[in-house]
Amino acid sequence: RALGMFPNFTKAKDFYEKSLRIYVHNYEADGHPEIALCYFSLGSIAFELKDYNLSKNNIETALRIRKKFYPENHLLIAYCHENLGAVFSELNLIDSAFFHYNKAIFIYEKINTNYIDIGKVFVFKGVLENKIGNIETAFGYFNKAKEIFNVYLGRSHSEWVSLYNTIGAAFFDKGNYKHAADNFHLAIIAGTVLADDCSLGDIFMNPSVHELKFDITIIEALENKAETFYKLFLDHNNL
Repeated sequence: RALGMFPNFTKAKDFYEKSLRIYVHNYEADGHPEIALCYFSLGSIAFELKDYNLSKNNIETALRIRKKFYPENHLLIAYCHENLGAVFSELNLIDSAFFHYNKAIFIYEKINTNYIDIGKVFVFKGVLENKIGNIETAFGYFNKAKEIFNVYLGRSHSEWVSLYNTIGAAFFDKGNYKHAADNFHLAIIAGTVLADDCSLGDIFMNPSVHELKFDITIIEALENKAETFYKLFLDHNNL
């Protein structure tokens, strides 16, 4: 959420490292919530740069500090668990990934207002289930996410682009290229609607739009759709 201001991750990293030094100088090493924010943001940047062990260490530090200042079922605690789930997934530590995803969902449900976040974690759990070969379970989670998004999101929201891309990738992995192409196409449509509904000012100022980089996601959907049509061509011609 904090990274929307910094498309350049190197500048973002410098900013949060400087902020961290200032806060640590003025407080104890874990004596202020803003120190946790710095670690959390540095962990998010490390994740984007694919340094997953560094990301893990920073977000775990953020979680430890936040537990000093916030109750167990606080939203900021849930964000740490959600991000740790993603980190452990990339590290192929499957049990740990599921543990943190489930902790995040538990807190979101306790808060009782974060249905969109629950839907997002269902998508992540679906990706993880697909990764370990539990295809039907994966699609169960994707369908749960769809149900939540249908109720709480309009059709012009970046989460639809991400969801359809994810479902398309799952079908692609199964070799079901027709359904993969259909979902990549839906991702493109959702992204086009989103772009039409947002002014350039909205895209710049609204972190939820900017942070998710929906324009890049649409490009990925186009590339995925093109690759899928190529696979369909090969299958059709028995090549």
